[in-house]
Amino acid sequence: MKNIKFSYKYIIFMILMVISVFLSFFIISLINNPMRRPRSMIQNHILRHTPIGMHIDEAIIIIQNNEQWGVPSIQREQGFRHPEPWIHGERGTLIIGDMSIAFHTINIISYFERIVRISWGFDENGKLNEVHVLSTFILRLASEIPNNGSY
Repeated sequence: MKNIKFSYKYIIFMILMVISVFLSFFIISLINNPMRRPRSMIQNHILRHTPIGMHIDEAIIIIQNNEQWGVPSIQREQGFRHPEPWIHGERGTLIIGDMSIAFHTINIISYFERIVRISWGFDENGKLNEVHVLSTFILRLASEIPNNGSY
């Protein structure tokens, strides 16, 4: 068998090609799924589709028709509990709105998990008055990762 020598330029070129392929897949996944973007970009995306002042019935239709947003939980009797305790004291002490819609989605990327929770708060007349996005990025434990490659 012939002994093949690779020059350092060839090795650097191959490394750069591999990195560019991985970056391409990452960028394409960001473009195709807005729930993989940073929290502020997710909130802007949500507010473009469900602006402040929109009625709850219109928001429900928009949310249910958007597959990437998941299946919402609709509460016509109560608002949502603010999920960030460092902003408003103890967890769950601040209730936003008189009605609410919420959903969460989990994106699994190898050893990492991204949890996005979006909550819409509506006033007593059913008008949207606040949208809150909570985005958490965590490392999954090795025991939580399936061995069959189905993640």
